[in-house]
Amino acid sequence: MSRAAPMTTNGMSHELGYLIKEAQQTIRNKMDKDLAELGLTTPQYSVLSELEEFPGLSSADLARKSFVTPQTMNLIVQKLEERQLVRRYESKTHGKIISTEITAEGAELLALAHQRVREVQAQIFGSLSAGEVATLSSLLKKLRGRG
Repeated sequence: MSRAAPMTTNGMSHELGYLIKEAQQTIRNKMDKDLAELGLTTPQYSVLSELEEFPGLSSADLARKSFVTPQTMNLIVQKLEERQLVRRYESKTHGKIISTEITAEGAELLALAHQRVREVQAQIFGSLSAGEVATLSSLLKKLRGRG
């Protein structure tokens, strides 16, 4: 397998890592704006999405999946719990672990949030062909976890 040649253009705006981060920030800014209209932050959306797929996760598990510290995750979950979008309970398998699950209200709000996020993705990736989206997705998955 051949290795890609290092980029030789000077300046941060031409560095591949910078371009990826810039694209991520564009998506994040748009998600922040659209989700705020529903009263959610992007990290709260991430938590609700994870709990939809994996009910019963602990705050530590959620922190790892959402790229935040356990302390930050506790604050996020606390805010969601105050709004009755999630509930916490003692784990059935380990008494010291507090599990979290999405409530019916949380699931209802999450369905609206998923629609908003799909709209954001359509706006941002709409200029790419289906093949380009598939290639981009494949390449990003290949890079994931290499750091």
